[in-house]
Amino acid sequence: MKYLRGNFLCGRQATSLDDLRAQLREWTRETANRRVHGTTGKVIGDAWQAERPHLRPVGSRPSFPHIPHQVRKVSRDAYVSYRGNRYSVPWTYAGQEVLVRCQGDRMEIYRDEERIATHMLGAARHEAFTVSEHHVGIPFAPAHRASRGKTKIHIRVESPEVEQRPLAAYQALAEEGHVEEGEAS
Repeated sequence: MKYLRGNFLCGRQATSLDDLRAQLREWTRETANRRVHGTTGKVIGDAWQAERPHLRPVGSRPSFPHIPHQVRKVSRDAYVSYRGNRYSVPWTYAGQEVLVRCQGDRMEIYRDEERIATHMLGAARHEAFTVSEHHVGIPFAPAHRASRGKTKIHIRVESPEVEQRPLAAYQALAEEGHVEEGEAS
């Protein structure tokens, strides 16, 4: 789409949708299909003609086979994303790859053939399913936020310790001549 917008549509004028379609067909034939693809080094039109006999209509393709398990990476807040939902795992697996297997309405999560979590599959999307034990002891997680599935790191910047003196001490030094111009402590 970016190529089409930047090279065909940019500055183009048409009297109707049919006119625009005709211009697009001509531009595709005379310009786009004649260029050399930057990655493959092949002329686009030639590559299309070579691949065309091997293509089938979408409706005639067999459906994708059911995959009994899938590999997922555990996020840093100890969740695995699957079918639009997030499922907790013990926080010690953060950053590691795990295997997700569905058994009916349940899902099991494995690491190195060991089952590390089990959840009921969510019916909706954009939900988080949390087993509170999975986040016990997670670093930097305040107790009141552990059940929400998000971890925040709180950093407190402390001010340096500064000696406090009365202003009279500076006045006395100035009067004695110990502080010269340009020197201040």
